[in-house]
Amino acid sequence: MPKLASWDELKQHREDSKSRTSLLSPDSNRIVLAVGEATCGIAAGAKEIAAVLQSEIENKGLENISIIATGCYGMCYAEPMVEVREAGKPSVYYGYVTESVAKSIVARHLVAGSPVEENVLHVEVQIP
Repeated sequence: MPKLASWDELKQHREDSKSRTSLLSPDSNRIVLAVGEATCGIAAGAKEIAAVLQSEIENKGLENISIIATGCYGMCYAEPMVEVREAGKPSVYYGYVTESVAKSIVARHLVAGSPVEENVLHVEVQIP
């Protein structure tokens, strides 16, 4: 990759990369749940959390949601972690996700549209 000469070039490179690798198009109504399944996440129970999320999504009849495994978020102390990605909205990162928190993410965030504030670690900042 050639050396970037400006902040604008970096922002454009970021947007180009996101559009090539994203499961979401800007007009998509699909929601993606990314579960941190690096060794730290797996050791903390991420695979079990992914199974709970999948079960709750099926039980509620939600069809526009995909669950994917992703690598380490760099906050191993907060595993298991779940990122909620919705087109046109900043990502929401949840930490310390237990079975009951996973159920709350589905019921409160995905169904009711209200993030589970007590477990939100970070909301992605949009680069202007």
